[in-house]
Amino acid sequence: MLWYVLIALLVGVLLGRVWALFIRPEPAGFRREGSRGSTNYILGLNYLISNQTDLAILELGKAAKLDSETVEVFITLGNLFREKGHVERAIQIHKGVLHRSHLSDVERNQALLCLGIDFKKAGIIDRAIGIFEELIQRDPDSINGYLNLAELYEELKDWEKAYAAHEKVLQMGYSTNRMALGFIQNELGLIFLGEKDYPDAIKRFQKVISTDPTIYPAYINLGDAYLESGEVPLAINYWEKLIAIAPLKSYLVLDRLKKAYEMVEEPDRYEALLVRLAGENRKDWRVRVALAEHDRENGKAKKAYRWLLEASRINPHSLTVHQFFWRMLLEEGLPRDKVEEYVDASREMAFFLDPYICLKCHYKTTELLWRCPHCHAWNSFVEEKL
Repeated sequence: MLWYVLIALLVGVLLGRVWALFIRPEPAGFRREGSRGSTNYILGLNYLISNQTDLAILELGKAAKLDSETVEVFITLGNLFREKGHVERAIQIHKGVLHRSHLSDVERNQALLCLGIDFKKAGIIDRAIGIFEELIQRDPDSINGYLNLAELYEELKDWEKAYAAHEKVLQMGYSTNRMALGFIQNELGLIFLGEKDYPDAIKRFQKVISTDPTIYPAYINLGDAYLESGEVPLAINYWEKLIAIAPLKSYLVLDRLKKAYEMVEEPDRYEALLVRLAGENRKDWRVRVALAEHDRENGKAKKAYRWLLEASRINPHSLTVHQFFWRMLLEEGLPRDKVEEYVDASREMAFFLDPYICLKCHYKTTELLWRCPHCHAWNSFVEEKL
């Protein structure tokens, strides 16, 4: 009896293997690739994992020749050529995949996504947008399609469409896009501000701040909108709010506050603010430069000089500080004792024009940008410490 049981089990296993290998229908979107079991395919994947792109292309190319009907390998090859900078070759490969008549929906959508990225990398923006729109029409849940469209609309400064694309991604549960939505809303506010539509501009900037209080340009722009509409105290209020939540960003609004305090006939508030900020943050060299400028304008050259010396010790590489030094020394007729003190303080220094660096891609600029022109990240710049 035991032998019959064992034989029955063996027959069942064999029949199961035959069904799995030859009879079982493939699930939707799945294609059994002949080249995927080859040594070349496995080697190509290993080289890809170890970041040896040239060898990966070589082996995957051999694998593709074993089975010209393969889809996954050709899509991967196109992506690798794009990463190597051979964008035209990538476009050619991905177009070739899309010309096949037997593609599943999954395969066609993947090839469309890759072709859209090819065109984006090549700078052919209109073609890229058309491809991503086709992808979204075929697959309304394509997060990557919407993300790429949003980035392209940002490049074109079509903020309404960029906002709509980001909002769609947010609705799909991709919560990290909230910051991008805030910055784009800020850009829309700037459009209204430029058109002198102050009520709508104010509504946009207020919405940004209520959604994400860390989007600092909204405070600056909201203050500008209130100032232009004649509501100076409200402008002061929002600029001072920015200083309260981000003291190291105070330099962005100091000139504005100085003029606004004069407009409300309270000029002494400016010096009091600077002194308070300098006392609260011993590393804020920009506030000390502002204090030096303020004292110089009021005929307090010696006091201004001491503030500049403090600033140079905090940030000895700032060209801004040293240019101010040179200007003051020239104005005072180059007194020997001050020149020697300055030379001692600046000995063996390398001067830089206050560089900012993107935390995402390390792009450098001499001004604070809210969006990186290289990697397109929002709010990624910090002051580079030298």
